[in-house]
Amino acid sequence: MVKPPLPFEPDPSQLRRMPLFSANKVPRYLFRIHTPTSSAETTTLSVVPSASKCGRAGRTHDIFSLSPSYAAALLKDHLWWDQAHEANCNLVSWTSSLLFALHYALHRHRGSCDTSALADIALLVLDTRGFPAGTFVSEMEILRVFAEHEKAVAVQNKTLRRLVEIREDPRRNRSYGEYLSQGELDIRGRCVQTTMQKLIDLGIFELVKELSEEDLWKKLALRVLDLREELLPSAPAPSATHFEVRKAITIADACFGDRWTIPVAAMLLALRRRKRNDAIIVQGVAAMFSREQVVPQRKHRGR
Repeated sequence: MVKPPLPFEPDPSQLRRMPLFSANKVPRYLFRIHTPTSSAETTTLSVVPSASKCGRAGRTHDIFSLSPSYAAALLKDHLWWDQAHEANCNLVSWTSSLLFALHYALHRHRGSCDTSALADIALLVLDTRGFPAGTFVSEMEILRVFAEHEKAVAVQNKTLRRLVEIREDPRRNRSYGEYLSQGELDIRGRCVQTTMQKLIDLGIFELVKELSEEDLWKKLALRVLDLREELLPSAPAPSATHFEVRKAITIADACFGDRWTIPVAAMLLALRRRKRNDAIIVQGVAAMFSREQVVPQRKHRGR
């Protein structure tokens, strides 16, 4: 039996400030990087944050049901990665940015206190269709709701208000597409995962050579901003190459396979700016997949 998720349930006044949440607008695919040292236990069956894993009293409490100041403190500790709070954390982070996920995985290997082997760093892809409304919330929307309720002055200016300022910096887009879930989340049949080592062995660095610069793996947020500017310049995009299309499909098929091959290949190609309706991409996909595979036919219900 599938365990239902713990939904976010903001009150009407909070909901008015959360247009994406109100409209249940969640990206089709979300990504999660996890290692053996991750605080939330992550498998292809479920994701279990520390509070739920340890049986903490708050594991069944929606963050919006808590006092605003306490909720703000929990959210601050989670988003600023305060390791001291992890045992009481009932939140799990996801990202809608594949670029951020890939670089974060490399950062976990080389630039953080984790230093897990690349073979132990997993990239999980989640199809969010079918989850009940309220399962996921945009980091930016929940930040804006609770930032005004902070009470104590945080050390090193690590506050929710500061995060809002960083994310909304008009000079550089510092949003990393983060989404949150809370409590234990049953994801069986809705996800697939691979390891960074397998992605590298199959040629992710040949497809996106900018990711291979090991000296820059120690950086995180600023490096992602630089990668965006390198991979997504404002200049007109050149045509894709046959090599890029074949490589993206090969990686997607070998690492994820089945119904995940085409969408993941598309996401890999989209890491770099592309021409709309690029003929090389269209021809490459058409040569390897049937129309039914590319555009699955919807099943019509009888009346």
